[in-house]
Amino acid sequence: MSTSSSSLDGIDADSASVLLNLIVGAGAGLLFWLLFEILRPLIPRIYYHRWFLSKYEDTVDWNGDKILCHDLPGRGIFGWIYPTYLASLKGFEETHSVDAVMFLRFLRSQAYMFVVLTLGTAVLLMPVYATGPNKNLPPDNPQYVTGINIVSIANLQPADNRLWATLIAEFFSALIVYYYTYVDYKAYKTRCIPSNFSVVLTEIPEVARNEKAITEYFDTISPGCVAEVQKVLNCGHAQAKIGKYMKEVKAVEIAEYKRENKKKIGPEGPTEKVKNKETGKKETVLSIPHHRSNCAKLERKILQEQEERDPGKMRTTLSAIVLFKSSVTCSVIQQLTIWKTTSTWRIEPGIDAGAVNWRKLYVSYKSRAPITVIGNITIILITVFWGLVIVAIQALGNLENLANVPAFSFLNGVVDTWSPLLLAFVQGVLPPLILILLLRLIPFTMRQIILRQKIYSLARVECKLRNYFYVFLIFSNFIYVVISGTILQQLDVILANPSLLVQQLAIGIPQQAVFMMNYVLLNALFGYPLLVLDPGRVVTRWIIFAFGGGKTERGLRFADRMFANFFFFKFYALSMLFTLLGTVYTTMAPLINVFTALYFVIGYFCCKFKIMYTSYHQYNPLKGYWQYGGIMHEGCFTGLLAAMLIHQVSMVVVFGIYQAAAQAIIEAIFIAMTAYYIGFVKNKYADLSQNGSLVEIIGSKEAKEVQDSFFSKYTHPGLQPPAPGGSMINKVPLYKEAIKKCSFWGRKEARMYPSVAEDAIATQIGLEETEIDEDKMLKG
Repeated sequence: MSTSSSSLDGIDADSASVLLNLIVGAGAGLLFWLLFEILRPLIPRIYYHRWFLSKYEDTVDWNGDKILCHDLPGRGIFGWIYPTYLASLKGFEETHSVDAVMFLRFLRSQAYMFVVLTLGTAVLLMPVYATGPNKNLPPDNPQYVTGINIVSIANLQPADNRLWATLIAEFFSALIVYYYTYVDYKAYKTRCIPSNFSVVLTEIPEVARNEKAITEYFDTISPGCVAEVQKVLNCGHAQAKIGKYMKEVKAVEIAEYKRENKKKIGPEGPTEKVKNKETGKKETVLSIPHHRSNCAKLERKILQEQEERDPGKMRTTLSAIVLFKSSVTCSVIQQLTIWKTTSTWRIEPGIDAGAVNWRKLYVSYKSRAPITVIGNITIILITVFWGLVIVAIQALGNLENLANVPAFSFLNGVVDTWSPLLLAFVQGVLPPLILILLLRLIPFTMRQIILRQKIYSLARVECKLRNYFYVFLIFSNFIYVVISGTILQQLDVILANPSLLVQQLAIGIPQQAVFMMNYVLLNALFGYPLLVLDPGRVVTRWIIFAFGGGKTERGLRFADRMFANFFFFKFYALSMLFTLLGTVYTTMAPLINVFTALYFVIGYFCCKFKIMYTSYHQYNPLKGYWQYGGIMHEGCFTGLLAAMLIHQVSMVVVFGIYQAAAQAIIEAIFIAMTAYYIGFVKNKYADLSQNGSLVEIIGSKEAKEVQDSFFSKYTHPGLQPPAPGGSMINKVPLYKEAIKKCSFWGRKEARMYPSVAEDAIATQIGLEETEIDEDKMLKG
């Protein structure tokens, strides 16, 4: 590997870029940590959002139970780290979700895996690579290496016997990957949740769209197995009325807030002008009784419409949700292939109760195809054209190489005037930093595209989004980087002899190791502290307050929960990408294992803190909270082993370049071994991860019979009675004198002090009695 001519006080350009990324990333990360420690006691409703939710009487989890939260961490700087470390994952599936357990297990396993790989390669490969001959070549030799490249495969000559050490490390790394992916994949077990007792029935013939016909349909396999049939009705008309009702409720609460807090407003409350339907003229009325009257009228209309279920307003659709009496029967029906091969009706896996995308159940399966195709093509086009963005970023990281090309010779006048420090920063730090920031736009864009497809399960939306984002990251952060980086580095050589393009691209895989190291290092030191600080959520909350929101209790809770979701799809995809990068370069540039291990160690603590205190996954509070049930991890296994296959194919190419035919053949055997391992695990556990093992279900201590609470879980939102108005009227006047205040961007926030009276906090959170451990409160 050739090195750039620039240096920083005698340090080669590659080593200088890694050192600068370490300094910049650590500095930015430390700044984010300090800001977090400052804001943590100032805005507890953001950073301890789950703790507040656990105190609300009217807020429940996905199963209708009270939300649970761990004890608040210590008040000192970094006092949250040790309690986060001590929190055991046992019981997380009950207090949080199966997804939280599986995701944190995944991060922990990847941390263990790369720590082991770091120790293994440090003992075996790095000393061997360090003895390579290329470091002793003349500096003008294209194969000359220095700095961190001395401990990489670039320090070896073709047909070098040291490549046998690389092959041994390949076998060792494959066993490590197999072990940790297997342990996590088999850990998921089905649980007693509504989705394990239900299936979604679509494409129902018109003559059979009734409870009796559907029940008889399933009686053919297990008589009397159906507990309830919920026909999916198009309740858009009732939902629109519920939306108007909630708007009136909020108007009542805002008017009562003004009556209590505005000195110029009398005891009867504020007034407003409304149009008289009889005269057509605007009249001044009292806001509170006016909106309360509207609430009462709308409530009567909603209840009447729900009771009558007029077919003209609530049309029967071609879908239904079937709840079975036994999880055993449900598991059997979901896994029987006869339903998929001989029946025109479609049976789909059950949906988490709060994750039903009702509108998508109104349409036929055939009508979903065009929208799905259009969405997929759009995502493909975004992925393809993203290559232009990567070329621009890589061009920034190869300014010196571009300056050697006659067409870009003008860059010499720019590059020569820069100091070595500035040049190292522009070429080494800016490219991965820009890539990190630009990638934040992609998940949001993909989510909007996929949500418009006819996917009836919001959990399946998240899984599909994870898969698409991961594939996008493979192209964006690996394939495009390798191709564009190699071409730009060797542009003068390729232009002189285009026939060398394929060879240079093959050589480019190990040459891009430094960029990958910098990218992993910046994400570890910069990305995760930014995640914990969560500036987007802080700024969004301030904007809500700045524009007059958050005055009522309902408004305050709305501001608290903005962006409070923990997006498992995003962090699964990103973590799988870094596993890919670490795996691909684990034997080519073993130093990357250190940075990847650092990434997963920091990520484990940061994500665990977010899940324990800051985040609470909900799609819509009116539809209920929901969880994925662990199905995210099944696709994660496939992605990780795909990364292993990419690595092994890359190593076959690398061994071929290094004229190591025997090693390349044995590496091809490793590819076959990985393919067999994937098939073995998928055949044994794929269905179990989604439907559960009958043996495990029958032999488990969990309830195997449907619970009474499950029957109301799949009630359409349009059939649910409206929430009573005024139940969340602002309580600020009742406690504001008892709580010391601090000014945060002009907003008077309640700051948590040990001296605050218990009844004041209890009033704030909506409880009559609350036990508060003063030692666990945050100190001002």
